[in-house]
Amino acid sequence: MSIYSFFEKYFIQPIYTDSGYNVINSITYGILAFLILLGVFKIFKKISFKPDKFFFYSLIPYIFLGSSLRVFTDAKIYSIGFWTVSPGIYFLTAGIFFSVLGISLLIQKKLNVSYWKTTIGFGILILAANFVAVAHLNKFSFSNLTFCFFILALASSTTITLWLCFELLRFSSGKKYFWPFPAHMLDASTTFIAVDFLGGIEKHPLPIFFTNLINTAAIMYLLKLLVLIPFIYFLDKYLEDKDFVSFFVIAIATLGLAEGIRNFLAVLLVF
Repeated sequence: MSIYSFFEKYFIQPIYTDSGYNVINSITYGILAFLILLGVFKIFKKISFKPDKFFFYSLIPYIFLGSSLRVFTDAKIYSIGFWTVSPGIYFLTAGIFFSVLGISLLIQKKLNVSYWKTTIGFGILILAANFVAVAHLNKFSFSNLTFCFFILALASSTTITLWLCFELLRFSSGKKYFWPFPAHMLDASTTFIAVDFLGGIEKHPLPIFFTNLINTAAIMYLLKLLVLIPFIYFLDKYLEDKDFVSFFVIAIATLGLAEGIRNFLAVLLVF
């Protein structure tokens, strides 16, 4: 197999056929994402920018934006292309976010307006424009509201249970860096309901393997916790740069929230 054939099979075709992930592109995208995050963090360090809870709040409208763009692409409202499916949609959304963040930081410097307020404001406007552009087509309905209720109930109950367990077991790392857990419980809940009850299809190799192995996507809850708990513990206990820890915890939360919101919108908005 030539280099081009290899690249076409594992990277190009999955994008333009929307066939999902494979082991090769999953590992490659993971490494690429890690390197990009390292680069972004170094820039933040250089400009003395601290990634705190307000930074995470400012991300939320853009997470909704990326997730909704993906759902509208699945519904064939937007055409399938590099910028509307993974990994391109992550580059697009991140590009919009960091452009707005840069402008917001300049506004903060000149006008003393908190950057996160400006970033959130712009994000809401862009997100609203995206939904308005689709709403007039009148192509979707809300016929899965019962399933949406169950998703929110499952995500909330598992999140509360985790917090109580962390309190009981005195797992300080989990309590200190709790943000990823509700995000990934939402992702697990939407995947479980969509796959087990609505005929949804999982597109990631590892979850596909375990879901097929035990014949239910409920395994996602366990898989998430088996990764999140030791990873959060490691970051907290063994890394001294707490800004670095916060940044990567936010990145982990963003990934879970993006997938969770995408799946939730796919269930909510029936096209």
